Amino acid sequence: MNSSFIKNVFIIITIATALFVISLEGIRFIHIINNFAVKVSKFVSPLTYEKRYLFSERSYKLDNYDSNDPALKFYEHHSIRGWTTKKNLKIFVEGHSYTTNNIGERSLVNYKKDDSKYEVLVLGDSMTFGEGISDEFVWTNIVKKKNKNINIINLAVPGYGIDQMYLVLKETIKIYKPDLVILAFVKDDFARTMLSFREARKPYFEIKQEELVLTNTPIKEPDEVYRELIEKNENKPFYKKLKIYNLFTALFNSSTYRVGEENRFYVQNTCNAKCLRHNKKIFLESFNISKKNNADFIALYIPGDKKDRTEKKYASYVDRFLEEMKEEFGMEYLNLRPYFFGKHGFVSRGHYKIKGLNLIAETVNKQILLGKTK
Repeated sequence: MNSSFIKNVFIIITIATALFVISLEGIRFIHIINNFAVKVSKFVSPLTYEKRYLFSERSYKLDNYDSNDPALKFYEHHSIRGWTTKKNLKIFVEGHSYTTNNIGERSLVNYKKDDSKYEVLVLGDSMTFGEGISDEFVWTNIVKKKNKNINIINLAVPGYGIDQMYLVLKETIKIYKPDLVILAFVKDDFARTMLSFREARKPYFEIKQEELVLTNTPIKEPDEVYRELIEKNENKPFYKKLKIYNLFTALFNSSTYRVGEENRFYVQNTCNAKCLRHNKKIFLESFNISKKNNADFIALYIPGDKKDRTEKKYASYVDRFLEEMKEEFGMEYLNLRPYFFGKHGFVSRGHYKIKGLNLIAETVNKQILLGKTK
């Protein structure tokens, strides 16, 4: 056996050993990175929407009274809008009272048509529903106390986008025949319009030949959706099941506008040209359907971002959007930004405290409702 052969064998063994060690270290490194990704995801999740449908009970059981998520206690499935609030509910969550009446609105009294009062139909999301606050501090309930000439129907539902608010309007305007429709929204609601999945599956509007076309409905019951998603998740390639893959997708690849994706990620307050076009069409249809039913229409923008509430020279896409809608179509709006400058900020879970809700109520009453009578 010559020295050259021994040398070659030694080199091969050395290389093989090195490759084996590297592969083991690589596996260990992936494991470390994956664990790190899990920890970072928990930190990132409040700022981005995770693939949470399969990993939490929030969207799976919309009627789960045992959930730690307070929103689930007042949700129920809706075949067109995805979810809605339960009727005749009286519960306490984290020390706050949540009461809904005979039509499912956040109110301490049952709805009854009063022809002597100026009736206002309010559409909105969790800010207007009053998530995280007791019944008496919901801003629409504060207005009712201040202005006895007004009857407000608050049909806001947590998690709704502009599209779902429009669907509520279509379903209810002929029933309640309001004098005024207020569509109250935060900036986030624009991006929600572009999703086909959020708290649960939700409707999605396509625009075909300049007409809104509703898709993704009827929406299946949550249990059936859950089974479908479990099966879909099990059939994924192994690398897509890694936490590091989920983390990098959430951080670097916004799929906010991927219609049909069951698991959606969200980069806060983004709205591209397609998103603006969709929301413009939906706002316009809401405005027009109100007029056709002899109701005035006002868009109410509730600021959330720190910039919106502190920087007077800052102008977001919402500011420009509302101005353009008024110039082009005559759609009235109230932008609450100037009233919040240097005043009340956000609290945990992104909702105003009592002072902020009082400010909304006072401003809406003074700027929109004061003097309104039958």
